Parts: sequence; C-alpha cells; structure tokens
Amino acid sequence: MVQHGPTPATRAAPLAGLAGNRAAVYLLTTPLPRSVDSSEPAGEPVPEAGEPTPEAAVEITEALPVEERWTPPKSRRGSVEPLHARAGEDEGSLRSPGEKQAPKRAPARPGTARDGRCEAARALQQRVLAARRLSAVQVAALVRVFLAAGWSVSDLVYALDHAPDGAAHWHTTPVHSPAGWLAARLGWWTDAAGAVRPSHTAQLAAAAAAHRRRLAGQRAAAEAAAGSAATPAQRREHLAAIRATLAERASGRGGGHPAAG
Repeated sequence: MVQHGPTPATRAAPLAGLAGNRAAVYLLTTPLPRSVDSSEPAGEPVPEAGEPTPEAAVEITEALPVEERWTPPKSRRGSVEPLHARAGEDEGSLRSPGEKQAPKRAPARPGTARDGRCEAARALQQRVLAARRLSAVQVAALVRVFLAAGWSVSDLVYALDHAPDGAAHWHTTPVHSPAGWLAARLGWWTDAAGAVRPSHTAQLAAAAAAHRRRLAGQRAAAEAAAGSAATPAQRREHLAAIRATLAERASGRGGGHPAAG
C-alpha cells in the first residue's frame, strides 16, 4: 500500500492541503526471476526486503476525491453502479439508512377525480394552517372519503372546527401532528361503521326543507279553516235568527205574568 485512505484530520503534512477524503492507493509489484548462475539479474536491480523503495519507482498521482456521504453498497450491482446514477436520490434517504424511499407517483391528469381531490386539498390548505404542513397529496388522502360523499371545502373547514351537533372545538396548544389532528377532527363526522355523516351543508338543507314543510302544513290548515267558515250573508242570517229567538222568549215571559189591578 502506497497511501492509506486518510481524512483531512489524519493526512500527512505534505498532503495537508488536499481537500476531501482520499482513496487508498495500492502498488502491485512482481519480482523479476533471479538466475542462479548469473552474477547480476537482468534489468533494473530489485531492492532487497526491508529496504525503502526509491522515490523514482513510485509515482504518487492526484487521487480522485471520495464521495463523502456515500455508504458502501451491500451488493456487487451497487458497487459497479455509476455514482451519477445516485445523484438524484433524496438526501434524506442517505441520512436514514435502511428506510426505503417512497415511490414517486405521476402527477394527476387534469379533469380526473384525483386532480379534483388535489385541488380541493390545496384549497383546504389555504384556509387551515395545520394542513399547510402536509403535502397536497397527503391532505387529499385524508379527506378522500368526505369528498366522495359530496362534501365541499367549506364543509371540511366547518367539520374541523365543530362537532356534528354544532358545538365548537377549542384548543390552546399547537398542533404537533397535522395528519393525526385532521384524522381525529374528521373522525367526529363518521359513525361507528365508518360511514360519513351528512355534511354541514346537507344539515342546513335538511333543516330548511323541514321548515318549508312546517310552513306548508300551517298554510294548508289555515286555508281549510277559512274554507269551512261561514260567509258574511250566512253570518247575518244566523244573527237574525238568534235575535228572533230571543224576542220570542222575551214576549212569552211577558205574557205569562198576571195583569195588574
């Protein structure tokens, strides 16, 4: 070995000015065969064991710098793979050895359901601060079942701040897990079987429809009562009959008294 693989901290003084880690340099030599009957070997003399190698016999070239953050591969395929093939990898995977990098999905085509969910997720991120700490794809996955049930972005915002009965949620501490916070708040709006409850817009529409039905019932009852009421002429005839009956009763009581004298 001509040169070990030193780092800048362990490099010899003559090479202290070089940057980066250095690769080890090996020199493979083969001794020339020495003839028994010849007094001197042919060619250049070979140094005896233990003698230092002449400086002229070893040429130290500028070694290529070693990739500082590269971990040696476990397979032969990884060892022969060019370094530029790994240049596009995320640095986070280098900091977390053993974790597989999540496959990148192709962007959604415009007009598809997936593209609509991503648009709704981005709109939700504009109105909910905690959702901005997640990607649009993550938010779309969390609200997918609600969007499929016909919910709007306004329904999602309301559900994150209110319970199904209208009670407001209150919190005084920062949100540490945005994904868990979104799942927990939206979990209030699912039943025991996991089915999505009616949204706030659907609740308002149902309440308005019930109010219209009550008004229609009251109007029908008033119209029925008005239809069964007597006309003004019938009321006058009825009052005249009452007056006649009272007059007859009064005259009958007066005729039955004995005459004075």
